[in-house]
Amino acid sequence: MPILVPLNTFKTLANTVTTSDALAYQTPTGVSTVVLLAQFVNAGSVAGEVSANLYRSGANTELIKQMRISANDASTFLTGRLVLEEGNRLFIRANNANFKFVFSYLETANA
Repeated sequence: MPILVPLNTFKTLANTVTTSDALAYQTPTGVSTVVLLAQFVNAGSVAGEVSANLYRSGANTELIKQMRISANDASTFLTGRLVLEEGNRLFIRANNANFKFVFSYLETANA
């Protein structure tokens, strides 16, 4: 029996970023995802660095590596949209525990 998913679903998630690679998102079965916003927020009083990696088909692609963000500031690493296919995984990390990650996306059912 096929997996039933809505045609289009907009979602937002927010995560605390850890100092080791942590799974932020994995595209579900039967779905493709369009990332609309991916933003790191430094809620701390000192500057820090963040990284994000995309894993797909056994390959790791660095989306950003050690991007510096000033204290009490935010930054996005996307200048357009990012399409994630079924099973793709996004991992994030920071060099201190003051970071949050906000991620807005559209999940759409595969035909």
